[in-house]
Order: sequence, then C-alpha cells, then structure tokens
Amino acid sequence: MAKYWDEIGGLDSFSQSQIKVANNFEDYVPLSTEELTINGIPAIKHTYTAAVYQKSYKFVQIYLVKNEAGWLLHFFCSEKDFDSYEATFDTILNSFRLLK
Repeated sequence: MAKYWDEIGGLDSFSQSQIKVANNFEDYVPLSTEELTINGIPAIKHTYTAAVYQKSYKFVQIYLVKNEAGWLLHFFCSEKDFDSYEATFDTILNSFRLLK
C-alpha cells in the first residue's frame, strides 16, 4: 500500500498516472481495468502482466482517492502462481479500510 499527496487530481487522473508507470515494465500487457467500490469509496482495479528481471508476474493494482490523497493497493506474484494467491489478495482487499 502506498499513499500519494502531490497533485493527484481525481480518481481517473490518479489511476491513469499509475497505469502509465506500469506501462514502463518490460512486456507490459494490460488484462483488465474495472470500476469497483472499496468500503464505500469508488476505486479502479487494474490487472496486468509484466516481466521483472526476465520473470513473468501478474499484478493487481487498486486505486482510490479520498480527501485529496491517492491510495494504491498493489498485489503481485509470479504469473504461474497467481491463481493460488488470488483468494488471499481478495481477502485483503475486502478487509481494507481507510481510517478517518
């Protein structure tokens, strides 16, 4: 998880800037981008594959904006192992709460 403060704009602007960063990975392949809600907060989920040091990984990034702060939840593992960790990632995501 990471928190961003500087000129993040709204959710669309923040998510697009983070997707541009991901696009710099070697062999970046976007798989899906969807809107969702996390604990009542609008969010965007971006899933993609990319190579890091010649090894293929699958990434899921969740972007949220609340009170002018952008939040990034970042889950990843080797592409071949992703299915075995996906339920754990979903449990973490579904239990995530921003404190007031």
